[in-house]
Amino acid sequence: MIGVTYPESLWVQMFSTWNEDNHERFGADISQMGRYMSIEGIESAQPIVGYPIDDVPDEENGQADAIVFFRAMHHLFRFEEPLVDSALSEMFDLLAPGGVVGVVQHRAPEDADAEFANGNNGYLKQSDVVAAFERAGFVLEEASEINANPNDPVDGFVWRLPPSTTDNPDTRAIGESDRMTLRFRKPT
Repeated sequence: MIGVTYPESLWVQMFSTWNEDNHERFGADISQMGRYMSIEGIESAQPIVGYPIDDVPDEENGQADAIVFFRAMHHLFRFEEPLVDSALSEMFDLLAPGGVVGVVQHRAPEDADAEFANGNNGYLKQSDVVAAFERAGFVLEEASEINANPNDPVDGFVWRLPPSTTDNPDTRAIGESDRMTLRFRKPT
């Protein structure tokens, strides 16, 4: 099993007070990937290794059958030098031909202002996510509305909603964010 995390440079941009406590809290220590990905009572059949998403060693290329991005794409789109293209290129190389990528991501409306939907609020346009994967060589196979939430007004920081914030009755009534759920495949 292979776990990836954001590179240190991205963590520093996300948190002005990036320190050892945050390093552990957000699962950013690649040397601890086995612990982060372990499930109590289940023994992994193979070693678990970790890498920064933009620096997976070439010897891992073609070794993954499936990759999951769970509410993590927005940070790859943020900042002056977006990491999304280099990260998805690495993931394309990591994935075996015919392998799949699952994406669950906070979704901005397609008519949202580009400044709002650039990842800084946690939301991205589905078309921007699809375009990034297609640039990397992936093919969109399926989109599902299983994680859609029409109650999400998509009008602020996604982190105002559960599960990040649970003490506000108004946002608790909204529930979690409206999310896109996508499946891509690496061509054979």
